[in-house]
Amino acid sequence: MAISTAIIQTARRLGGRVLSWPAVAACLKFLLPLQYHIRDADPSRDLDALALFGTAFQPGFRPAFRASLEQEFRSATPDHHRFLVTADTARSSRLVGYIRLEARRQDWWITGMEVRPWYRRRGIAEALTRRAIRILQGSGVENVCLSVRGDNLSAIQLYEKLGFRRESGLSDPTLRPGDIGMMLNKVSHG
Repeated sequence: MAISTAIIQTARRLGGRVLSWPAVAACLKFLLPLQYHIRDADPSRDLDALALFGTAFQPGFRPAFRASLEQEFRSATPDHHRFLVTADTARSSRLVGYIRLEARRQDWWITGMEVRPWYRRRGIAEALTRRAIRILQGSGVENVCLSVRGDNLSAIQLYEKLGFRRESGLSDPTLRPGDIGMMLNKVSHG
């Protein structure tokens, strides 16, 4: 652990002089492999970490986001709400990503997913989505829906790779102007 910290600190010092920090960070991702595991969120230990997500560009959103998480955890039942989190195996208290699922009418929705910037481009979002789909398959769910920002091309490509298709007739409060509604049909049949 101390060696990887020393490598990161040295790279930061040199990175500012020779390379940009994003280039150094990209190299370090390959030099320092990540091992992670996906599990159900545990309110007693994950609430503080989850409340930090989604707030990098909207710091004022933290209290509202935390309050909504607390309410969801209090009222959560596996048949209406579900949170899956990804934890760094080396530091199990460090959450690196999450996906939030919610039952709406007859379909399930992916109502939120995020991976911390340092951990992106390592397959975590895909692993979270695949795990969520497998869980829902086991429950006999027919459709999984989501909305994604129209300019988030990497997310759109990921969802299309996993079998989601653009759906213009979706009606949900999470859809905002510029969002694209997507649906994975016949989840329980493959």
